[in-house]
Amino acid sequence: MNSDEVKACCADAYAKDVLALLLGDSYHPGGTALTRRLADHLQLTAASRVLDVASGRGTTALLFADAYGVRVDGVDYSAANTALAQGAAQAAGLAERAAFTTGDAEHLPYEDGMFDAVVCECALCTFPDKAKAAAEFARVLKPGGRVGITDVTADPGRLPPELLGLGARIACVADARPLYAYAEILTRAFGALLGQFAQRLAPAVVLGLAYGAVWWTVGALWIMPANMGMPVFEWNDVTSSSLGAHLVYGLLAGVTFSTLAQLAGKRTGRAAG
Repeated sequence: MNSDEVKACCADAYAKDVLALLLGDSYHPGGTALTRRLADHLQLTAASRVLDVASGRGTTALLFADAYGVRVDGVDYSAANTALAQGAAQAAGLAERAAFTTGDAEHLPYEDGMFDAVVCECALCTFPDKAKAAAEFARVLKPGGRVGITDVTADPGRLPPELLGLGARIACVADARPLYAYAEILTRAFGALLGQFAQRLAPAVVLGLAYGAVWWTVGALWIMPANMGMPVFEWNDVTSSSLGAHLVYGLLAGVTFSTLAQLAGKRTGRAAG
């Protein structure tokens, strides 16, 4: 089966009423208690906008909208689930804070930098191209945004043959990964986004200036005076002149980093071509 057929099979299975009867409202281990634990780590406010990837019938998204007062968008591969989730939002009086769209996690139908948080519960393990999905998570997050994932972990190399088929994939087992592998996928996705960000001169300069300011604060205001027995975090002629030097250093570091990132991006593009 190709990846689109795998996605369609998983979406069709999770849209069936019998699965809801077997698994209840939450289609993942830990239920809503785990969802609340996840939400508590995301530092949400009433102004936050959250994306729930593979939102199913809307349980996670509606919990976020109701219990945390945030605006939530849910996206699911199944049109049937999208309709059920939207109906559940209307029935719960949450339609103004929760909206649902049919779409592919590997090609999210949202613009760059739209969300304060992206959540994905027991679904990354079913995506055929996990790296592409992770890259999409990174793309739609705002700078400083958070991603929250709950999922099944497994070592595919140690699974028996009967747990490697399509049914086991739908059950979140066959294509699950060890924890370190998920971490690796996400690290690469967000690292690649940072590299693309740094290729633009203005953002790289801002990052460089921020880097210089941080090191001025840590070094000139704190560590150096503390080692010399002087008052820390004190503004004087020495620290003020040091600030200028640190900012110039940060500016040069940002320009250099941007130049190197652009050269690396051009080489990668030529290699891909």
